[in-house]
Amino acid sequence: MVLQDDADTADVAVVSIDGINNGALTGTAQGAVRLVAGDRIVLPDGSGAFVIDDAAILTNRVSIIVPEGMHFVASKRGKKYYPVDSANGQQIVPGNRVYFPDAGSAERAGFIR
Repeated sequence: MVLQDDADTADVAVVSIDGINNGALTGTAQGAVRLVAGDRIVLPDGSGAFVIDDAAILTNRVSIIVPEGMHFVASKRGKKYYPVDSANGQQIVPGNRVYFPDAGSAERAGFIR
């Protein structure tokens, strides 16, 4: 790592992230920098400090691809099975999903509706 003196970095915009405090990302911005979190523009205060609430940056988007021909899903940790497009079925964590082509297959595997 090469350290530069202040004269070399006078025109460089710097964003420092302090961490997450009470569910919000905090830090400071110096120089001509634009901060955008999600679809929101973040405006630092007069000292350069900023706070970004957790909803803007901590949204977890999970895409689940249902194998072709599978119409039901159950959790490895549960007892019930659900249609893959139902609210309950969509809430099952991807790593715990077990798929079935029909209700009979799910029931033969020990799951109930």
